[in-house]
Amino acid sequence: ALLLEADRHAEAAEAGADDRDLVNVRAFHRVDAIHSNLQVVRRLFERFAEGGIEAALPGLDEELVIEIPPDMSAEPDTYRGHEGARRYFAAFDGMLEDVRYEPVELIAIGDRVLAHARMSGRGVSSGLDVELEAFVVHDLAGGKITHMRPYPDMESAQAAAEG
Repeated sequence: ALLLEADRHAEAAEAGADDRDLVNVRAFHRVDAIHSNLQVVRRLFERFAEGGIEAALPGLDEELVIEIPPDMSAEPDTYRGHEGARRYFAAFDGMLEDVRYEPVELIAIGDRVLAHARMSGRGVSSGLDVELEAFVVHDLAGGKITHMRPYPDMESAQAAAEG
């Protein structure tokens, strides 16, 4: 018999349940939430590859906040909602063509997902290939991404995700 408990309670042991019969339901839900969050972020990258920002919007919360800090851009800004996401990616129009936004690695840190991401494209006027790597922390709620912020290195992204 499998006994489902929120935690391993002494009363379950007193009732005669053997430890190997106990399942920590909270741990299962946590693993499921982490797996789900990873899937949401992975799907964001897949949708972007399939059809750009418009295809990616269903995975982004309508109240989304994208923070681009001064250490990541000469033009730092905060972008809000779906329109903000469109505006962020539109900023590359005229500068880059064939823009690709790809995950190198996705890491679950609590309820957040840290994406080692690569954005690449070709300079419109130069024809040169351009590549930028960033470490983006994604906050999620209700199966959608609510907040995104890039960091210049893995260490600062991990510290932010854990904080």
